[in-house]
Amino acid sequence: MTGCDLHHNEKNPRPGIVFTGTSPVHGPVGVWNNFSLAAIVTLPDVRKAPSILVIDDQPTVRRMAHRLLSEWGFRVFEAESGEEGMEVLETARSGIQLVIVDVVMPLADGVQVTRRIWERWPGQRILYMSAHPAEVLMEYGLSRLDAPFLAKPFTRDELLTKVSDALAAPTSAPVEGPPR
Repeated sequence: MTGCDLHHNEKNPRPGIVFTGTSPVHGPVGVWNNFSLAAIVTLPDVRKAPSILVIDDQPTVRRMAHRLLSEWGFRVFEAESGEEGMEVLETARSGIQLVIVDVVMPLADGVQVTRRIWERWPGQRILYMSAHPAEVLMEYGLSRLDAPFLAKPFTRDELLTKVSDALAAPTSAPVEGPPR
């Protein structure tokens, strides 16, 4: 909650304005023209923040998603392949609330990785992402048009909206598609 309050300092009898708010990112304190500007920040308890695993073979996409999600208080893990993603999930012991996975990757694609994840952790929430058109995604086995999906490149708002929707949705159901 954000508020504004007059602030009186005994050493300086002129009032200042104190702004209070909650943000996981901002918190600078400054003084301007004898007015005190203080943002009182409550950082999120990262032990309770949702954990997200980003699996993508492109380091720039992983880093950008990590930065954007971390700024909003999420705990973020990265993996550059499905195999590495499975290792992260094993280590986390089902502590990951959402997996964001690229559909088109070398070795194992995102749909294959998702099937492996669901074999071990049925119902794990998944958000697919890709820069490829629907025809290409269908070739990779993503045949459900209603599957949670984020188109690349994405903006911060698009990412946060899709992540929020995916976390609010019931646990995921397996993707139906041709065997690969």
